[in-house]
Amino acid sequence: MAPNQPYDITVLKHPLNQLCRVANGTGTSKALQTPDVAIVCQRTLLNDTGSELADDGAEGRDAFSAALTKMGSGDKGFDFSRLCVKDAQGQVEVCKSPKAAADVGTALGGWVCTLDNVTGLVWRVADPDGAGALCGIPAVQWFIPTAREFTGVLDYGRFNPAVSQDYLPQLGAYKYVLRLPGAGVYYLTPEDGLVMPANENDRLLQVRVAKSKNPVASFVQTSAADRLFVDHELELMWQLPALPTLSTFAAAQSSATALSAGGYSDWRLPNYKELVALFDADPTCGSEVCDVLKAYLVAGSLGFWSSTVYAEGGAPSVNNRTRLALQPLDGGFKTMYLDPILTARAIYVRNLTGTEVPP
Repeated sequence: MAPNQPYDITVLKHPLNQLCRVANGTGTSKALQTPDVAIVCQRTLLNDTGSELADDGAEGRDAFSAALTKMGSGDKGFDFSRLCVKDAQGQVEVCKSPKAAADVGTALGGWVCTLDNVTGLVWRVADPDGAGALCGIPAVQWFIPTAREFTGVLDYGRFNPAVSQDYLPQLGAYKYVLRLPGAGVYYLTPEDGLVMPANENDRLLQVRVAKSKNPVASFVQTSAADRLFVDHELELMWQLPALPTLSTFAAAQSSATALSAGGYSDWRLPNYKELVALFDADPTCGSEVCDVLKAYLVAGSLGFWSSTVYAEGGAPSVNNRTRLALQPLDGGFKTMYLDPILTARAIYVRNLTGTEVPP
């Protein structure tokens, strides 16, 4: 860089599953001196609630949506790319022009899949419940999504449906079966994003997705004394009280603000998607840490508060809005929506920052 030249460094394209920030990215160069510029990337995968009604600090990608340069497009922190058929072999490319539901199909030029650039998941738009090869992805790589994967495309600031019809028109007001660890069958409704156990009279549809990335090793326990767990994939630290007390929503928020554990004081209540990710931990995890975590979460039958507003309702006062909560069940969990004057349990979370983030 020539001396005495202005510079302004920005991130034009964020790597898959990461958010990158530039420190000291603007200034004027000086002779014989390298600008003190640093680019720090973190694996922040989750969009937040997607709701401007939420008072949880807008954690996750939504908090940085104005500064994002997206690979595709989408509201808030979402980033989708429509994929269209480009040749007779069924290979795909990013659609050359915006597509609508009428353009969905497997013919040449048809809109067949949607890539979520945040999580790397590819969603079938044409033939959504099919299990055959599609979009250049072999049949064996398509699977039923987990609740964690499904909620990743949902916007909990929307209702009926809580999913963008501009990018995922195949997800309507139906019940879709989920892949969850343990016994029982569970489903999710994109109308409101609720997870429920199925009964024999429920008519469940399927939607299949394929991964375009390998998952990162997840939970480790960093302090048994303080009951701290770290999710390295989502870069979150959890604090699980030894005896989680029942409290109203306002009291749960106050306890999060007052908490000091592990030398940290920036604790908060988790949003709904973070709670889902915690309850829907990797089913293949057989470590002692995961056993401790799962045993803790399923103990008792009362729900855990999230900070996410249930979008169907909403009173003028933020603290009076109905909140989403999760209730553990045998082999899974279900979503509850609770009046804030009722009681539920509280667990706490914070975002990993700086040197806490693993390379």
